[in-house]
Amino acid sequence: FKAKWPVYDPAVLVLKEGILIVKINGKVRSRLNLPVDINEADLKKKALADPAVKKWIEGKPVRNFIVVPNKLVNIVI
Repeated sequence: FKAKWPVYDPAVLVLKEGILIVKINGKVRSRLNLPVDINEADLKKKALADPAVKKWIEGKPVRNFIVVPNKLVNIVI
């Protein structure tokens, strides 16, 4: 009963990586584990380099690339 109340470290609660959903024409095709602070240009490169995504966009032009930060990427072909 004389034990001290536990304390927490706020630095541990900060997320460094997160799972981003990759959709192609609105259907989930892949999930990527990427840093949370990644910029949009690098995110596009990583999403287009994913083997599961390459399979679906092979030979088709990418018309639009929609990014919702830290949540999802939607590729419209």
